[in-house]
Amino acid sequence: CDCDPTVNAVHCNMFNLNVMPAGIPASTIILDLSNNRIPTTANQFANFYRLRYLDFSSNGLQTIAGGTFNNLNQLELLDLSDNLFVNIPCGILSLFPKLRIFKFSGNPVSEDAFQWVPTLNQLDISRNQLQTLSAGFCPNGGNLIETMQLYGNPWLCDCNLQQI
Repeated sequence: CDCDPTVNAVHCNMFNLNVMPAGIPASTIILDLSNNRIPTTANQFANFYRLRYLDFSSNGLQTIAGGTFNNLNQLELLDLSDNLFVNIPCGILSLFPKLRIFKFSGNPVSEDAFQWVPTLNQLDISRNQLQTLSAGFCPNGGNLIETMQLYGNPWLCDCNLQQI
C-alpha cells in the first residue's frame, strides 16, 4: 500500500489484495481499499476511530459482518459501489452520525434496501437495476439531499410514479 503520513491517508487500491493488509496505522483518516478482492469486512475496522473516508468499492462484497463498522463515528464518506450487495444491512447507515456521502452504485440491490436513508449531502444509487423505490423511501426523513444520483436504472414509468 501507499501511505501519505502528511494527511493520514493509506491507498491500497488495485493491489489485488484478498485480505485487508496488516499494519495500517490506527490514525488513518483516508483509507482506499478499492478494486481488490477482499470478500469480507469482519472486524477489520475496530481500531480506526479517526477514519473519515472509506472506499471499499469493487471488492466483490456480498454482505457486511455485524459489528464491522461499530467504531467509525467520524466517517463522512462510505463508498461500497460496484460490489455484489442485494441489500443494505438493516440500520448500518445509522452507525455513522457524520456520514454525508454514501456511494452504493452498481450493486444488484432490491428497491426495499432503501427504506431508510440518513441525513446525507450525496446519495449515489445509480446503476443498481432499480425499477422502483419502496413506498417508505424517504431520504432524510423528508429533508432534501443536495445530490442524488439515480441514472442507469431501468425505472418503471407508470401511473404509480411519484416525485422524490
